[in-house]
Amino acid sequence: MNLDARQDAAGNIFSRWPGSQPELPAVAVGALGGLEAIRALQAAGYRPRRPVELIQFTAADPARFGIGCLGSRLLSGTMPAWKAARLTGEDGKTFDEWRAEAGFEGPLDSVAVEPGHYAAFVDLAIVQRPPLGIATAFAASAGLRVTVDGEGAGDALAEIAGAVNTMSDSVPNRACLEIHVEDSDQAVRDQMVARIASACRDTAQRRRIAVKAELLYMDPVAECGAELVDALARAAAAHSLACQRMVPRGCHDAQFLSRIAPAGMLLVPSPAEAASGALVLADALAELAG
Repeated sequence: MNLDARQDAAGNIFSRWPGSQPELPAVAVGALGGLEAIRALQAAGYRPRRPVELIQFTAADPARFGIGCLGSRLLSGTMPAWKAARLTGEDGKTFDEWRAEAGFEGPLDSVAVEPGHYAAFVDLAIVQRPPLGIATAFAASAGLRVTVDGEGAGDALAEIAGAVNTMSDSVPNRACLEIHVEDSDQAVRDQMVARIASACRDTAQRRRIAVKAELLYMDPVAECGAELVDALARAAAAHSLACQRMVPRGCHDAQFLSRIAPAGMLLVPSPAEAASGALVLADALAELAG
């Protein structure tokens, strides 16, 4: 496919398709659907004016460090390098230790790029629910890790979990709970976080047990670029696909890339429809890259 590949200090992988004007800011695309979209465009004989850069983000899953989209948070400068370096997984290893073992070299503060580095970012996500959608914004979200130490830790954490309507995980004398909350209204999100903190304080006082509530992230509402939303809508219409504009749930890389470039995301309702989604993505990329 003749893509120029590189890797940054966080482990993000970039594959660039040079355009006829390679000095222009690139249009970036996520790896899911992006590779197939580029393949389809190249097969059709299309050559972009702007470069097109495929990005495979590192540590996208929150399971290891309790925070999702770590690679895109670092690339966009949303999370400071010093804070990411100190994130600790369940195995006790910090992110800095993990990336050293993985062979990701260089200082973490070299990862972030400036606003304007990319002309746009477009992505595809499989959301497992109909219909085909186009993101217009991303909800305000927050993540907390609640740890309880002492006799009866499991029962205490179960009490907190019940208060915030989520599930807990515990072992004798120590219990840990990771909570993700979100709402399109930032004030409502803030109230939810305050309610969790209050439940932790009340349980600690009533049971006389140590409860630590650690705020992992606090992300504001993020708007998608209107030009990206419209480009995706035109591409879907060109393939006779009906789509709905919506605010998706969960954390997404486009949410953080929107801090440095206009961003958009196509929401595909099932893996079976990913191929048609990639074609929509290809048409949008062709429009954006010129």
